Amino acid sequence: MNQNEHGKVEEEKTYICEVCKGKIPMSKKFMHDLTCEKNTYYCTKCKERLPKSLKAEHEGKMHFLKKCKLCPYKVLAYQYGDHDEICPNRLIKCPYCDVIFKVCEFTIHADYCGSKTYKCEKCLLTLTKREKEFHDSHICSTTQAYLNEYPEIGKYQE
Repeated sequence: MNQNEHGKVEEEKTYICEVCKGKIPMSKKFMHDLTCEKNTYYCTKCKERLPKSLKAEHEGKMHFLKKCKLCPYKVLAYQYGDHDEICPNRLIKCPYCDVIFKVCEFTIHADYCGSKTYKCEKCLLTLTKREKEFHDSHICSTTQAYLNEYPEIGKYQE
């Protein structure tokens, strides 16, 4: 920042360096230009700029072929992204039977497994496994409270 003849502080003009893409004050342009290109590495593969001292590390970590452990997906490491979270062969546990399945096979199993019926031990209603969580928290707890208040009604369910 510079002070003008009226005592006001003015912000120094800057430019964007073509090599490092940094915002450089014009007063330091000459020295910056002399050293920046010599010390900065521009990766043409991923368009990243970094210190030349990190070039080998960057190449080793980002530009090797990374393969998914669960499916045939192969790509350069910097392009891999969140594939592990969306891989169709990642594993998921069935909430109805606790068996582990690949995501790509889970929907068919969940439709089948969730439609199996069981009898609620508290209220004796027959319902599907898919309905269990809602039933236990909303219906059965309310029904049980009602039956506790009016026990003569429970005699009709047996």
